[in-house]
Amino acid sequence: MNAGGERIRRIALPTPFRVGDVNVYLIEGEGRVLVDTGPETDEAWAALQARLREVGLKVRDLDAIVLTHHHIDHVGLAARILDEKPLPVYAHPQAAPYVGKAEAFLAERAAFLRTLYQKSGVPEPLIAEAEEVYRAYLRFFRPVPAIRPVREGATLPELPGWTVLETPGHAPDHVALFCPDEGLLIGGDHLLLHISSNAFVEPAYGTPLRPRSLVVYREALERLLDLPIGRVLPGHGEAVAEPAALIRERLRQQLERAELLRGLLAEEATAFGLSQRLFPKLFRTELPLVLSEVVGHLDLLVELGRATVEDGPIIRYRPAD
Repeated sequence: MNAGGERIRRIALPTPFRVGDVNVYLIEGEGRVLVDTGPETDEAWAALQARLREVGLKVRDLDAIVLTHHHIDHVGLAARILDEKPLPVYAHPQAAPYVGKAEAFLAERAAFLRTLYQKSGVPEPLIAEAEEVYRAYLRFFRPVPAIRPVREGATLPELPGWTVLETPGHAPDHVALFCPDEGLLIGGDHLLLHISSNAFVEPAYGTPLRPRSLVVYREALERLLDLPIGRVLPGHGEAVAEPAALIRERLRQQLERAELLRGLLAEEATAFGLSQRLFPKLFRTELPLVLSEVVGHLDLLVELGRATVEDGPIIRYRPAD
C-alpha cells in the first residue's frame, strides 16, 4: 500500500496471547519507521526479521519506532530492536512509566487494580491469580529506557505528512497516526474490524483518579467521525474499509450492552457479580478484560443518568428512576 509517496507494509507477528497475531507497520518514506513492534518472543523476532529480509532490509535499516500504546503485544520487541541500533522511540507521555517498567509506577498500578478488584467484589483467590498472570506477562517485554513524547497534533521528522492523534480509551496512552491527504489512519487497537476493542480500566499516569475508560473511548471514537478517514489499518485483523459505519455500530453496541447490564441491576449490584452473569466462562481466566468491560459499561450508565453508584467497601450500582 502507498500513501503520500510512502510505502506501507503490514507485518503480522505471532503472539502467545488469545488475541492472536499483532499487526505492525513498516512505513518507508523519508525514513523507515516501524509502528509497534510485537511481543518479546523469539518467534515474533524471527518473523519480523524474515519479513524485513523479504524487502531487502534488516532491523538496523530502521530509523524510528512509533508505539501506539503500551500493551505488551505492541511494545515487547522495542528493546531488542534498540539492542541492534539506537533509534528514537515515539510514544505518548503516559506510556513512559509502562514501557520503562518504572518500579514505583508498576507498584502503584498493582495497588490500583487490587483496590478496583476488591471494591468490585472480586474474591481474593481470583485477585491473586490475576496478579500472577500479569507478572507472567511482564516477561514478554524489556524496558525501553527513554521515549520521545508526542501529543495531539505532533508531526515526526521521519514521517512528514502524518499527524499524531490522541485516541485514549483502549489504553490511556493510546495514539494513532493520521495521513489526511490519503484519509488513512494507522489506528493501533482503537478500531478493530473483527472484535470490539476493550476499554481497559488502567491507571492514568499522573492522576489518582480512575479513568472512565469506556466513556473516554466513546468520545475518542466519536471524534474520528469528524475527520476524513476512509481507511483504518488496525493492530489486529484486516483493514477497516468503512470506518465511519463501523464506529457507529460500535457505539450502538456499547449502548445496547449498557442497557443489558441495567436490566440485571435489580438482581446483581456489584461489578464482579455482573461479570459472572455476563461472562460465565471468561471471568476466571480473563478477569482484567471482563471486569473492564463491565465497569466501563456501568460508568456509561452512570454518565447517561441510567444508573446510580453507591461507594463503600464494595461499590454497588442501582438502576436510576
